[in-house]
Amino acid sequence: MSDPLISVIVTCYNQEDCIAATVGSVTAQTYTRLECIVVDDGSTDGSAQVIRELAANDDRIQLIGKQNGGVAAARNSGFREAGGEFIQFLDGDDTLEPEKLQRQIDHFACDDSIDVSFTNHRFYDAGKQVYSTYEFDKIDEYPLEQMLFKWFDGVSLPVHAPLYRRRIWQPEELPCPVDYHERCEDWVFLVMVAMKGVKFVYLDQILCTYRIDSNNFTGTSRDWNVASILAAVYLQDKIPEQYRDRFLKDAIGRTLDRYHNEMKPAVLQASKNWQIGNFLSRPFFRAARFLRRGAAVTGTH
Repeated sequence: MSDPLISVIVTCYNQEDCIAATVGSVTAQTYTRLECIVVDDGSTDGSAQVIRELAANDDRIQLIGKQNGGVAAARNSGFREAGGEFIQFLDGDDTLEPEKLQRQIDHFACDDSIDVSFTNHRFYDAGKQVYSTYEFDKIDEYPLEQMLFKWFDGVSLPVHAPLYRRRIWQPEELPCPVDYHERCEDWVFLVMVAMKGVKFVYLDQILCTYRIDSNNFTGTSRDWNVASILAAVYLQDKIPEQYRDRFLKDAIGRTLDRYHNEMKPAVLQASKNWQIGNFLSRPFFRAARFLRRGAAVTGTH
């Protein structure tokens, strides 16, 4: 396989503080035959100006401006302009490692049956400014059942971890549903891709970073759990019939369990019993710390 063109579709909404790093992670790729289509989804900050300045110094960068319509519509707008044989999606606050595209192109070159090459990923907590990695379930080559029944519960696949062959979509087809406007777009998108019966193959290397903000965890957690139920309702009539009887009930049940577990510490701390117990036990913990420090100074045990 000679050097095919890769279309990197970056979506941006009010990400003036990080869009330069995101686009920079594209232009810094060791694989250079690419186009970077940045879709500004109606930003009200200085994002568009930052992108224009980047484009002035690299003719591979193209800016598309549109009215705000959500990330799925923005991805579709970029896809319409894309000319590449391969498609890389990237949100405006996430990044790629410099060798990601080259290693995935090499991966595709080894096996023409691969439709989606996906890599491992790490997380960056913007509030704490720390990186972390987690163990997730291994994703199958044909992962529809996992996408339906294990999403948020052992399976994790950020939308920028895969590189997709353009051929998995028909010439006039758009990758993201035009009638879905809620959050959890990535889950809906990946279920729709998996329903095509295309082959996913894993490249066991950490080659991209997903940015999270733990400072707003409570609000974000509630919003995402509500959105996951709305996404499940949307998918219910679109998935194969053999899964429909158990899918929606399972998805809502898992969402409620997850939200309960996430909120359990906050509920416990807000309870009167916890507050009274914490008040009564606090002096004993302080005394124990004092005694430990004293033992350390005197060398006693």
